[in-house]
Amino acid sequence: MNIRGSTRQALALSAVLSLSTVPFTTQAAGADRALDACVSAFVERYLPQHTVTVRKLLPAPSPLDLLAREDHYTIVLDARSKRSGDVLAQASCIASRRGDVIVLESPVAPEQLANADFRATLLR
Repeated sequence: MNIRGSTRQALALSAVLSLSTVPFTTQAAGADRALDACVSAFVERYLPQHTVTVRKLLPAPSPLDLLAREDHYTIVLDARSKRSGDVLAQASCIASRRGDVIVLESPVAPEQLANADFRATLLR
């Protein structure tokens, strides 16, 4: 058995596997930037002068998402009362991977809910 050859193969495989995770990390960073931008714009427009709690749970990107993903995300946001759970505000936001808000509009149409990449609920 050739130890040098096995070591080279293991190192090459390790390098390929570590490089293959870069697009997923980039994808997650783009989703995070888009979500941050939408949440900020939503709070600024619909909940000025209010303190909100934001808990982000981003789904792990899949290889199919990576291939089919456009340069933007559609995010449906709503703000709810912590006590009653009543909806205080709701909007649809489209943001780029760079974190630029393209559109922020309310009310939310049913097709926007159905086709959203993410949903975010803010508690006030």
